[in-house]
Amino acid sequence: MATAGGTRTLLLGAAFASALCAGVLADEDEPDDPAVPMVDPATALPAGAEARLLPPKGAPKAIAFSYDGRMVAVACADKTVRVFGVPSAKLLSVLEGHEAAVLDVAFSPDGRYAASSGEDSTIRLWDLKTFKQVRAFEGHSGPVKGVCFSPDGSYLVSASADTTLKVWDVDTGRARYTLEGHSAHVDRVAWSRDGCTLLSEAADSTAHLWDGARGLDIRSLPDRDGEVAAVAISPDGRFGITTRGDHTWHVFDTSSGEDALILRGQNGNGACAAFAADSRSVFTGGLDGSIRQWDLASGLELRRLLANGTRLTALAVDPTGRRLVTVSQDGNILLWKASAPPPNPAPVEHKAGYATPEYFAQSWQLLASPDYDTRTAALWRFIEGGPAAARYISEKLVPVRSLEAKQEKDLIQKLDDPSYGVREATMKEIEALGPSAQSMLQEALEHPSAEVRLRAQILLRSAAAPAAVRETLAVEALSWINMPEARAHLEKLAQGPSGFPTTDLAKAILERPAEPKDPKTPPVTNGNK
Repeated sequence: MATAGGTRTLLLGAAFASALCAGVLADEDEPDDPAVPMVDPATALPAGAEARLLPPKGAPKAIAFSYDGRMVAVACADKTVRVFGVPSAKLLSVLEGHEAAVLDVAFSPDGRYAASSGEDSTIRLWDLKTFKQVRAFEGHSGPVKGVCFSPDGSYLVSASADTTLKVWDVDTGRARYTLEGHSAHVDRVAWSRDGCTLLSEAADSTAHLWDGARGLDIRSLPDRDGEVAAVAISPDGRFGITTRGDHTWHVFDTSSGEDALILRGQNGNGACAAFAADSRSVFTGGLDGSIRQWDLASGLELRRLLANGTRLTALAVDPTGRRLVTVSQDGNILLWKASAPPPNPAPVEHKAGYATPEYFAQSWQLLASPDYDTRTAALWRFIEGGPAAARYISEKLVPVRSLEAKQEKDLIQKLDDPSYGVREATMKEIEALGPSAQSMLQEALEHPSAEVRLRAQILLRSAAAPAAVRETLAVEALSWINMPEARAHLEKLAQGPSGFPTTDLAKAILERPAEPKDPKTPPVTNGNK
């Protein structure tokens, strides 16, 4: 149910959802005492981490990246928000104004503002040029546990312990809608990039999808055992993710609310999650101290990082795709390179027979293993193989070619041929096309023939198997080889038609943004009331 504080429709935009790039501490992990043991800044960084942010005096509650990736904000139990520069990890400002612990923080897509919410039942808006408070939003009757901006930056949505969500006009500070439907305190909220969907999670063990334009409750997600502990929504708005107390992550289709994937294997219940900037994968943080990156096409694990074995409580992804930032229960705040290769689980000395065609042929097979450690060890064989590895990958991965409409029609007709032999031969022919056949198979699912639909489903499932992940890892390996031969093949792959995984990934790698410089700001300032 929604009550309108006005009739103006929410303006929609194309920027990333604020909640996508914000991580919030899971409720069950919030310490009663804001003082937590802090990691010694001199402690060595874990493998894959590039910097440590100075821990605040009070426990960090939530983290967020600015949309240009140049700042990280940390919501703290000591009533402050601390803003750090990226990549230097230098403290830029301490924002003061809340009268109790700050529980969440978000950046506006246009880079003008940050918003914070707290136990004092308020949301506060901060000017990022002056680091001064612009206004406070008041109207909730309980602590405000989550906050994020609409994609165009015109609105804020807040999640409160009073069981409601409110949508606010940023310019006026007035509440436009009150969203009612949860029966317990609402902990988190996320807004899709297209502005159409809001996703909220509450202590009543439910998650709700809302119409972001009209403030209407679309549906409650299918009930599952265990309390919801984290929510996030993909930048393209297609998927959401929640976790329960059963050591699984549920990736669901936002259009239907039904599960698309169930991710298993992260020891310890999940605590936080954020989708990658390209919506192809999702990062999850567990109570076992691990960061996992999962491929959304297959559900297989692409990367694993360990934050010194401590429990992860918050995770955020840079909207530019450069970095991750994590918070551990011990107060450790770490920056990670999002595009760096995973640590090698099985480093070995190179012996005779290294970097031969036979060596890479074996590695190519292992790259499609269902076992994470085996895949990653094979990946490192290619990374360390230099030009020889790049040449081998270039023989295996060829640019996607588009099929003509007549070719597609003929292949679909053969899938329904009266001859079993013709149908089987056509299956092999389509399978050999690889990514080129994806759009054709999707259309075949709408074919009136049950035989065609069944065979299209089989081929699509096969395309999402470990062999498809092998192609993803092979393209990434080319970027990590970092030699002219590898880059030249990336450029060839990128010339294929858009919409295919290898083509789009190669383009994304070649277009990765340059390293940003920290904002030009004066020394550390206090953003007082």
